[in-house]
Amino acid sequence: MTSFPTDLTQLAEQPRPSMTNPFMIPVATNAAVRARVARAVGPDIVGTEHLAATGVTLRDLSSKELGEVSITRLAPAPVPFPRINRLEATALKVFSKVPDLANYPSGAIRSLVRTAHDPVQLMARIADSVDLESTVDGEVVTISTRTRANGLLFLHQPRKKGQGRVYDVQDPRIDSLPDGTTTLVYRNPQHLHDQQREIITRSLPGGIKAERHVQIAESGVRRKVLAEMVLITFTDGSPDQWVLMVRDGMTRTSVALAFQLGLLGSQSEKSAAEASQKIADYLVPVEKVRRARSSKAIVEWSAVGHDALAKRYAGMCDPLEGPSAQAMLLQQFATIPVTVVLRAFNGDRLGRVRDAMKSLVADQHTGTEKWHEDDEAIYNVERALEMLAEIGALDPGEADLWLGRRPMSDVDVLFPPPTDADPARVGVRFLVQLFARLLSPEVYEALKRCLRRTSGGRFTYARVVESLAPLANQHWVGRKPLGRLWSYGGGAALEGTLRGVGLALRAPIDYLDLVEDAVAGDEHARTELALAGGGAMLADGVLTTRVVGGSGGSKALPFRGAVPELFRLLCSTREGLVQLAVAANAFDPAQPASSARLPKGDLNNSAGGFVERDTAGVRVAVLEEDVAALAAAATAAENAEGARSAESAAPTESEPSAEDLLASAASEMPRRVRDLLHFADEVLRLREAVGHRDAVFSEIDAEAMTSMLATVNSRIGKLS
Repeated sequence: MTSFPTDLTQLAEQPRPSMTNPFMIPVATNAAVRARVARAVGPDIVGTEHLAATGVTLRDLSSKELGEVSITRLAPAPVPFPRINRLEATALKVFSKVPDLANYPSGAIRSLVRTAHDPVQLMARIADSVDLESTVDGEVVTISTRTRANGLLFLHQPRKKGQGRVYDVQDPRIDSLPDGTTTLVYRNPQHLHDQQREIITRSLPGGIKAERHVQIAESGVRRKVLAEMVLITFTDGSPDQWVLMVRDGMTRTSVALAFQLGLLGSQSEKSAAEASQKIADYLVPVEKVRRARSSKAIVEWSAVGHDALAKRYAGMCDPLEGPSAQAMLLQQFATIPVTVVLRAFNGDRLGRVRDAMKSLVADQHTGTEKWHEDDEAIYNVERALEMLAEIGALDPGEADLWLGRRPMSDVDVLFPPPTDADPARVGVRFLVQLFARLLSPEVYEALKRCLRRTSGGRFTYARVVESLAPLANQHWVGRKPLGRLWSYGGGAALEGTLRGVGLALRAPIDYLDLVEDAVAGDEHARTELALAGGGAMLADGVLTTRVVGGSGGSKALPFRGAVPELFRLLCSTREGLVQLAVAANAFDPAQPASSARLPKGDLNNSAGGFVERDTAGVRVAVLEEDVAALAAAATAAENAEGARSAESAAPTESEPSAEDLLASAASEMPRRVRDLLHFADEVLRLREAVGHRDAVFSEIDAEAMTSMLATVNSRIGKLS
């Protein structure tokens, strides 16, 4: 039996492209190397019968989906994936001889080799040299290779989180191995599957709309996607899995997968959801992962799908005429060039790959190692909370709760409410507890220092609250707005009570129980109602920029002001406090904002929980106009009270006589005439400076004005 060669440097040599090749295709693999690998590992092709179990089929590809396509560059052809146990052993030896990759996890190496389009070429590159790239978080070790499109999974990009994520599936908990490799903790394989489905649902329609599929059909995937090797673990006991996860380039990858499965017509929301379900089934076999006995279940499943693709491609190729048009199109979408981040260094020490990945993604999209303004805030606060956990200011489990990596109900586990809490109001308790905890005297100063370290800027109290605002909605993203309205001065509404002394939370079963204390002047009760009820109205879209931001149509409302002013006015009247309380009582994190109907408060309906109802007994929804009217009424009451106070405090004075008015006017006239004379002189000076004198201010006009002012000036003495 032929043994596999250990000297891999000779295998990296590439033959020149054939001059008879009409497309001038660069040869990506060495035929001699392929022959040696085939002799070493055998030509077996994994069967494709498993695909039928998921309902995924590779239908006939048609150029009608792409229109007229002119192929300018061909990607490497898909080839059957061999059984490569011996290649894995060689890969372990290759990695061990690279100083920067010493002690790299063996499971990651095996998965990387099984995902690569050409494992031999990959190992030759690693043996020859690896790339070092610099980021703001240190240096990273990368390798450029080409992988199967269906061998890549997706992980949420750190970009666009500040603009409001539309994801419904909870993020996995993020951790790191001692060598810095990222670890993601999912509940079960279904959790992983659902996340893949959701990400594809959001990225696929945009890619098709931007005609990425046409670009790929013409020249293949040209720009490399950015990926990292990740260890996926499951809390239900399913075996760990090593996979390559895309951090940048999700649209390109999802479009390639959609083409493989014949799903390029998935532009509408409904069809995109159906397509993403099929693609997720194609990537993550939930039951197979759950029953697997090794960490290679996902990559082995991807090999099954790729072999089906390669077998189909071979059937489209004529031995004499070469690949057909459909085969060449399939060839363009089969593989993807990837930059794989293997390891990170912070000076001479190992660093966390996940930190470096964020810098690399930012660098690829902005051209500088700086985040977009909307993304920077959420990234900074995430890093700040992780730093708080590292220094012991926060428990790691608590940091995961605020970052959306633990179930929202855990807020009652970490911070047991003082009363028998209503499970339906856990969303309100989470919202209030987040601000109360992170702005408390025990945490606030450390949080501000960490935010300053992650951003380098100066943080006021209001800016800290603005940074925390996106975290308030982590557990209902996709169903409710992000709540960026907190940035309209929301911090000032909380500063008086929370800063320095902290907030004594009561978390009542019924928030109406706080109204009487708030009316009596209890600032803690007022602040809790403002956070609970105001946060509910912000999340469910009752309050928009028409009220607090001054966008179009705001002039039609009786009130417009910043968040703190609005909350202060609502807390200054019984009607406003009742409205905040009934909104907090009715808030449901699982209810989409589009269908949520927070009730309108009614002081005259104490028997019905102070909720206004129509003649049919259906509760009336509170509108933006209702909240603006409450704020306007509170403003009018404050103005009336201020006028009464000023009137009672002002001394009584008699009305001035006509002689007094005349004397005052006469004494003022000389000053005003002098001002007019100075103004006239300035007009004349400008007239001289302008070439077209008579066109603007003629000489006759100037003489008339000067004469009139002189006459007035001569009469001043008589009047005075």
